[in-house]
Formats: sequence, C-alpha cells, structure tokens
Amino acid sequence: MLEMDHGTSYEVLKTINRNEIMTRIAKGKQKGELWDRVILSDGMVRICVSKLFKRV
Repeated sequence: MLEMDHGTSYEVLKTINRNEIMTRIAKGKQKGELWDRVILSDGMVRICVSKLFKRV
C-alpha cells in the first residue's frame, strides 16, 4: 500500500504486486514509524511504510 504522505489517514494511491521492485531514494522516521520514499517500476515516486517491504 502506498500513500500520498506519512501517516495512516491518507488516501491509498496504489496497491503493488508482491514481487514488484522498487528503488529507495530516501528514508525517514515519523512518530516511531520508519518510512521510505521509493521509485516504482512505472516511474512513480511514493512514500511507503518500511516494515511492509523486504530489502533485497
């Protein structure tokens, strides 16, 4: 699940497939939650909760 900004009350923009590859371009922490800014395979740049993804 990818959101418009940090937090859980934002609109979900896209649901991604299990094996979709993303490139992390920044990371951060807000209210104890770790977040990544990523580039998706289709070129979209979005923010996601780090714990939902596996680093390879």
